[in-house]
Amino acid sequence: MDDASTDKSLEVINNWIEDNKNSVLKEDLITWTSLPEKSGFEEAVSFGLFLAKGEFIACQYSDVVSHPKRIEQQVKFLIENHEEKSIDSNYSSFGPIIFREELFDKFGDLTRILLGKK
Repeated sequence: MDDASTDKSLEVINNWIEDNKNSVLKEDLITWTSLPEKSGFEEAVSFGLFLAKGEFIACQYSDVVSHPKRIEQQVKFLIENHEEKSIDSNYSSFGPIIFREELFDKFGDLTRILLGKK
């Protein structure tokens, strides 16, 4: 989700997609959308969560550098440990949360969770 950023985020994303188009398994593996105006963190992330597809949803923020194998290792763990629903890391270079989409279906968007509107 691009929250109407004024930096070079979209250029970086487009360049990464172009550079990695032959190694990505599916065309829709990475989806990004630009919001028409700045709406704030919670709304931008929530909108992105509604657009997410697939069994797992991984969050990656522009100010966080993740380990290159972060998603691969986290998904492998979730597949091998089906009772686990999410993984988060305090290790700053490993990256933020990844979770099963069923949690989003159960609890809803980030705005409701953060504002206590469950």
